[in-house]
Amino acid sequence: MVEAAEHQIRKYYSLLLSYELRSEDDQAHGCQRVSSRQSAFQRNPQTSLFEDDLKAIQRSAPYKNLTNFFQIAPSHSTFFESRGSHTEEVIRVSEKIARRLGLSQESIHLTKAIAAQHDIGHLPFSHEGEEVVNELLEKHGVKFDHDHAGLDIVCNLLNTKDSPAGMEPTVAVVEGAVKRYVQKFLSGLTEETHYVRNKDKLPDFILEIDEKYNLHLDKCNHIEGQVAAISDWVAFTVTDIADVLKLMLRSPDYDTGEMKEFFDGLMERFPLAKESYEELKGDLKSFFAKRNDAGNKDQYRITEPEKGNVKVSQIRVEHFIKQFSAKLENKLIDDVVMQTEENLEENAFRINKAEHIRDLDKNMVAFSDGLLSTMVNDVASFFKHDVYPKITENHLDVKAIFRVVFQDFLPKTQTQMTIPFTNEAPDDVEKTYGGFFVPEIKMPQDWDKALQEIMKDGELSQPEKEKKAILHVARYMSANLSDWDVMSLFKAHHKEQYDRMMVSSKRTALPDLAYQPPGDAFQR
Repeated sequence: MVEAAEHQIRKYYSLLLSYELRSEDDQAHGCQRVSSRQSAFQRNPQTSLFEDDLKAIQRSAPYKNLTNFFQIAPSHSTFFESRGSHTEEVIRVSEKIARRLGLSQESIHLTKAIAAQHDIGHLPFSHEGEEVVNELLEKHGVKFDHDHAGLDIVCNLLNTKDSPAGMEPTVAVVEGAVKRYVQKFLSGLTEETHYVRNKDKLPDFILEIDEKYNLHLDKCNHIEGQVAAISDWVAFTVTDIADVLKLMLRSPDYDTGEMKEFFDGLMERFPLAKESYEELKGDLKSFFAKRNDAGNKDQYRITEPEKGNVKVSQIRVEHFIKQFSAKLENKLIDDVVMQTEENLEENAFRINKAEHIRDLDKNMVAFSDGLLSTMVNDVASFFKHDVYPKITENHLDVKAIFRVVFQDFLPKTQTQMTIPFTNEAPDDVEKTYGGFFVPEIKMPQDWDKALQEIMKDGELSQPEKEKKAILHVARYMSANLSDWDVMSLFKAHHKEQYDRMMVSSKRTALPDLAYQPPGDAFQR
């Protein structure tokens, strides 16, 4: 009874934070549209204000392109997460948390719009592509940032009279998106963790928007922005671990040797994942026992003696992964909701209107201290140093491919980049990326014209032209091209280098991620 009463009290405090309970002035401020369009934006009278923003983002080309971006490693297979499926997960989790906190439908739409925007600024091959661009920009003292590129897409590239998405984002969406990246607003996280940026590193166009519309950059994020930010942590934590589980279950010796040592290491670092796994382990053991029982081979496996292959029921494994993911996700969301309600109760005397959450010393939407420390210091570090390098080791050298194609877009008068091929691709790259050809390496007319203007500008020095050209090409690629587009360009226009990468058939220490047709995902 006491716990139920405390929960109701906390729920009452969270109800005070919905968008409609901001002051009239603050509501009007958040509803303004950041516009550079030459014609007035026509909103849909059948939808809510922030639902317009959500739909405009979701029907844009950069958003749709996310389906063709890998999340952990290059893969054409829908069995693993893409940036697109990850973004859908963030949207879904953000709605779930917002509803658990009792936020209104308008606040939920605002939360989902911020969640939908969060990854659309990625370059092809995501962080690997970004590393290449920043290696080229290092001598110029500037950086390309996918977070800022996503804001550029929403505030500028989709905000023109020619944009089919027809978007003029609201101030509330822009504020929520910008303040996911400013250092003050995720206190407790270190410089090496996600979504940490200094205010003075924000791009000029955001500072101009702030000057005109006041994004409250000296304050914490609004409740919807905080929910969207933490939903990303929940989503990628669950799906990254689930993808490692999928890799493990594809291995015929999953319960011995390196795979077992690797998986046990992950479980020891993340007790919640271990707890979720232990709850399902009996079901998993039963499944593999039946799989290895010749008497059940028609149900659990199909043997092909001439090939030495065993096909495992993909449906069965996917069912197990979904169960595990749901358990882990619910545990993380429960932690967030309970900690947030506690934080709101402790600070209730400082929140008379919904916008007052900005004035607090730290974010209210948060993991408990123990879980935050585990996720930041143990799990995130484990994936960064142990998982991602092992998955990409001796796999497709996407950084080298990206360098080649990126150079193709640059003016030919520029100093040519060195293209080191540190790894060679597996021989089934043909299956992974075959058939997606782009006819020529040339930017659309308006983008190409802007690039030529940069190169002809007599007031710019050669280094300045080079810097602007690199940033311009990166901006184009982040808004228009996917992993598959770049791979297709490379294959079509650099046949000799492509063939060199096809020589080797090296495999990663973990099971290979290359595409296999549906039904063959577990073939060995």
